[in-house]
Amino acid sequence: MSYIPPQPSSYHDDKLERVQVQLNDVKIVMQSNITKAIGRGENLDNLAIRSDQLLHDSGRFRDGSLRLRRKFCCKNAKMWGCIAFIGAVIITAIGLLIWTSTK
Repeated sequence: MSYIPPQPSSYHDDKLERVQVQLNDVKIVMQSNITKAIGRGENLDNLAIRSDQLLHDSGRFRDGSLRLRRKFCCKNAKMWGCIAFIGAVIITAIGLLIWTSTK
């Protein structure tokens, strides 16, 4: 067995004090980490809420744009129908004028 000389009490006090300081440093770092983790969790919750709202709004936009597209498609079809009818009337009138003038 080896002999361990008795240590002065101030050595144990210094060692204990250093360990206590290290523990306090670790405690501060851990509290900071926990606070940051909670902040990130809140940010993720806000991001999830915003993404759900964006999904809802995009669906409404899609539905509205489809309604608008159908509306203008119908208006466009009506316009081309009117143009075709007027063209047919004009061609018929010109045809009648030519036919009646040759008789």
